[in-house]
Amino acid sequence: EDLVAFTERQRLSLTDPTLPPGCLLVNAMVTGEAPQATAPNLRSFRGAIDAALGRAAALGEVSPQARSAQASMFLTSVLGTALAAKSGMSTTELHELIDGLAATIRSWATDSVEVDARGE
Repeated sequence: EDLVAFTERQRLSLTDPTLPPGCLLVNAMVTGEAPQATAPNLRSFRGAIDAALGRAAALGEVSPQARSAQASMFLTSVLGTALAAKSGMSTTELHELIDGLAATIRSWATDSVEVDARGE
């Protein structure tokens, strides 16, 4: 649920007309400014994602074996969504992207429950 909550905050920030499009990290990555600053921020963000998935795995909500792949997919999706916002994608299209990401995250929990039920 931590990651789903993050996508909802992303929805609000990426579609707020009073804020610049994209996100600070993606904007810095796209412009090539301060690459020495983006790498630590990416690692920090990835660490936060790993921690959220670690909590979910400890609660039996996601498969511990899938955590690394899920963290990579989530990070890539969040950055891609911010890039889409920066590129001028419409609010409706951004909502569709974020809804898809949230649905994918929720499917991880369902997959985990199914695996646990089979005893695998």
